[in-house]
Amino acid sequence: MVNDWVDIGALLPHKAPMLMLSNIVAQGETDIHCQAYIEEGNPFVQDGMFPGFACLELVAQTCGIFLGMGVSGGADSSAPHSGVIASVKGMSIDLQQIYSGMTLDVIAEFLGGNQQAAMFSGKVLLDKNKIFESKVTVAMLDEKTL
Repeated sequence: MVNDWVDIGALLPHKAPMLMLSNIVAQGETDIHCQAYIEEGNPFVQDGMFPGFACLELVAQTCGIFLGMGVSGGADSSAPHSGVIASVKGMSIDLQQIYSGMTLDVIAEFLGGNQQAAMFSGKVLLDKNKIFESKVTVAMLDEKTL
């Protein structure tokens, strides 16, 4: 279930063009599905192409949104606003051509942790075909930590 009123920009510290997620498709108790429309102005796009390794950032932003929304499914104003990718394991990239103008589906499944630091299994789909997957640990930081 997704609340249409959720402002992605309020859950992540990123601003355009680094805020790369377009919308939240669905969120469950242990997973979240977002979409990313690859714009020409995306900082990773070169010669009209989005590199596969940049899907890691899409997964990390999706994880950040999951943590920011909490299990209640609503924006948590007390959630930390900055975060880091603490670890990446088992990253696999399919060498598909990803062009600006395409929409990618980004799915993250919560594996364990809390709203401060958690591990996820993430994947990115292009036309329902998996082009990226990895286990990612993200840590949310508050302004005192920075």
